[in-house]
Amino acid sequence: MRFIMSKRVAWSANYCNEEGQVVFRTESPGPGSRGQYIKVLRVVPPCIDNNREAGGEADLRDFYETLGEVNYRVFTSSSIVYQGECHRTDIFFTKGVLRSSWR
Repeated sequence: MRFIMSKRVAWSANYCNEEGQVVFRTESPGPGSRGQYIKVLRVVPPCIDNNREAGGEADLRDFYETLGEVNYRVFTSSSIVYQGECHRTDIFFTKGVLRSSWR
């Protein structure tokens, strides 16, 4: 699946599929702020019966649930929180030569 970003800044954008439907969203207070993090959210599929308003019309707003959070640091290892577990990025992302068969 190919995603298209709504903005040039990856930490505060919507990620849409090729039909223009938002699938993921990222939110951050921005670089330089205290508590540097990027929250990754995904769209929750609507349940039409539960999203009815008093007037009987369906609520077509997007609803999001938190998928994970990236706590980024400059001088120490960053971390990723996913499904309630904290993972250090230096374990998953190491410096080295990328060897790939995708050439």
